This record gives sequence, C-alpha cells and structure tokens, in this order.
Amino acid sequence: MALTKIGDAGMPAGSVLQVVTSESTGASGAISSASYVVVPNFTAASITPSSTSNKILVLVNTSMYNTAAATEAAYTIYRDSTNIGDADGLSRAYTGVDTDLIAPLSMHVLDSPSSTSSLTYSVYIKRTQTGGTAQINLRGGKQSITLLEIAG
Repeated sequence: MALTKIGDAGMPAGSVLQVVTSESTGASGAISSASYVVVPNFTAASITPSSTSNKILVLVNTSMYNTAAATEAAYTIYRDSTNIGDADGLSRAYTGVDTDLIAPLSMHVLDSPSSTSSLTYSVYIKRTQTGGTAQINLRGGKQSITLLEIAG
C-alpha cells in the first residue's frame, strides 16, 4: 500500500515525503543456508526516491523461529542486490539449550541510496551455526516492511 507522494520542493530536511508498506502472512519454511538468502513468503517493498540526496528509512517487523538447540541465524535487509546491514546481519537470534525459540524480530536501518530509480528492499536470512534450521513467521502472523523517504 502506498500513500500519496509529496513533492520535496521546499520541504525541510528530515521531512517524510513518501511511505510504502508491504504486508504478508506467509511463513518462510526451514532455512539452513550458510549464505544469505531472501526470505521466502516475505513480500518485498519498492520505492522510488524523488532526489539522490534523500534517505530511505527501512522498518521490518516479523518473528523468528529456531528449531533446535545451538541454532543461530543472522537477519539483514538488502536493497536490490546490496546488503545494507553487514556480514554479521542487523539482528541475530540464538537458541541455547532449549529445543525451540519463537521471538519477535524487528530491524531498522537508514539507507542513503543516492538514487532516483526504483529500489526494492527485502529481508534476508542465513544460518550461522550448524544445528537446526531457522524460519521467519512460523505461526503466520502479520509481518511488514515499511519504507519512508526522508528529505535530505
């Protein structure tokens, strides 16, 4: 769902110019990849900045699930094919001695894409320990990715 886009002419730095939200309810299924992969069934969100000096605030809300003890996963956000977190992820989850863990997962990052082209933001995951698998949104609740264009 996209809200009306406001032109950035005359808007002070820090003004919100555009808001785009993508919601979904699908679960990712088991992820065992040691390299980042896009989270299945988590709908990406796209936005077209109106100026190269503007920033994009990316907000993600979902839940994570680890299936076994000693399972750890890293989560990050990609802009198109670029990881805008880092190699270690924006968020991590580890299950210690218990066999399962379901917990909230929230991430946010302020991106400076220097672009006026359409940009797509997606959630990625990788398993960082050898045991078990990691999943997103096991119980199928509402998850979202929200993009706010911020005047530069």
